[in-house]
Amino acid sequence: MELSDIDTILACNFRSPGSDFYTFLHRQELLFLKVSSKEKSLILCGDLNVNFLKYRGKLLDLQNLLLMNNLINIVKSPTRISNHSISLIHVMTVNNVNNEMFTVNQDLGYSDHLAKLLYIK
Repeated sequence: MELSDIDTILACNFRSPGSDFYTFLHRQELLFLKVSSKEKSLILCGDLNVNFLKYRGKLLDLQNLLLMNNLINIVKSPTRISNHSISLIHVMTVNNVNNEMFTVNQDLGYSDHLAKLLYIK
């Protein structure tokens, strides 16, 4: 979705836990190339099924790809809380740090996945 008033593209995606992780990374890289060719800012959000609280393997590979494309995750607190685990698998990554942005998690009461609200000042 293009947000023309702030010259930004908003993209949401989901990576199934059973999908091939490196195919997913390749597709993200193609998305980043397409957005950069339009010279727009990018907000990428979604459930990537990679826990940003556990620094190992897949997370490090994903973070390297994000960093190579000047994207940072602005979600800082857990987004999935169950009786057995706490994780941060839902992210909002941005490549425009000129705007002040922050997120707030919201429990809507029907899932162990929390909704994320993005605020841009």
